Amino acid sequence: PVQEGAAASEGIRIDPVTLQNMGVRTEKVVKRRLQRTIRTVGLVAAADDRQFSVNAKVEGWVERLHVNQQGQSVKKGQPLLEIYSPELVAAQQEYLLALANRGRLAASPFPEIASGADRLVEAARTRLRYWDISPGQIRALEQSGHVLKTLTLFSEQEGVVASKKVVEGARIMAGEELLQIADLSTVWITADIYEYELPWVKVGQAVQVELPFASGRVIAGMIDYLYPSMENETRTVKARIKVANPGLELKPGMYA
Repeated sequence: PVQEGAAASEGIRIDPVTLQNMGVRTEKVVKRRLQRTIRTVGLVAAADDRQFSVNAKVEGWVERLHVNQQGQSVKKGQPLLEIYSPELVAAQQEYLLALANRGRLAASPFPEIASGADRLVEAARTRLRYWDISPGQIRALEQSGHVLKTLTLFSEQEGVVASKKVVEGARIMAGEELLQIADLSTVWITADIYEYELPWVKVGQAVQVELPFASGRVIAGMIDYLYPSMENETRTVKARIKVANPGLELKPGMYA
């Protein structure tokens, strides 16, 4: 107890032997951040919103594969494959006939006739576009006036070939998937969060990712999504971590 008349700055004094027996520990009061570090494991995966399917919209045959290896890098606008299809050949012929017909009727004194010819040309051009024929190929067809046996499909995304399901010379059906392209410049890491750790985990929190083969190196990430269901066997919730991967160092299937 504080003795009467003692200075207030002296506070409460307790015999050191008593402190030792009681196991009391003291520390100066300071301002600091309270934080909790959670360590867990995760698995690298390609982001679902960065995977793309290349499929044929017409029936035909693959005359040539420009991209013929799984894992091959692909640039946006790069030719993927050339398709021969009787439907595509007929569509080109219809387009050239519509162009020729418009040229003949352009000087017609009846505006509705010239307008009808314009609509036929636009309908034939739209049909080619809906079959993924690029504007450049359509312009080349207009300039040359010659029907091409094969037409080329170009990549609309940049990435790597995650799956190749076709070979040269194969017959393909409309709607058949030919290639899968994955953009790995950003990847997801799915981490396990135990039930008792959930109160400290929120979307938007910063994450430090460490790779087993790169000891000491830390890659910055962010919690992008917490899955709404819990795994019954492990009593964990999956946290999706979004990580930039410009050098493609993180590969799907890696542990982190």
